[in-house]
Amino acid sequence: MIRAKEGSPELTAELAARKINFTELPLYETIYEQTGIIPRGADTAIFTSASTVRGFKAAMPELEIERACCIGEQTAAAARRAGFKRIITAQRATLESLIDTLEEI
Repeated sequence: MIRAKEGSPELTAELAARKINFTELPLYETIYEQTGIIPRGADTAIFTSASTVRGFKAAMPELEIERACCIGEQTAAAARRAGFKRIITAQRATLESLIDTLEEI
């Protein structure tokens, strides 16, 4: 299973629990950088993974955006941990569903 070094343990735990043989290959590491870009007037942050939530908070810890629109439950959980007050989650964890959700808000 090819994944990031800091990948969530949920999938590997579930595979092990079901006795599915796999080899974990952490081939890359996500590095968060501060860009100096500050999105002024933004009221919603859009996240496609838990790591994008962590990266956002690492890059712009002082920026307060109240609402997060998340692709799925794992991403929404990361947004809750990051302190977002209002979280909207796509019905299905797909880009199409995320875009549908954005059109509704």
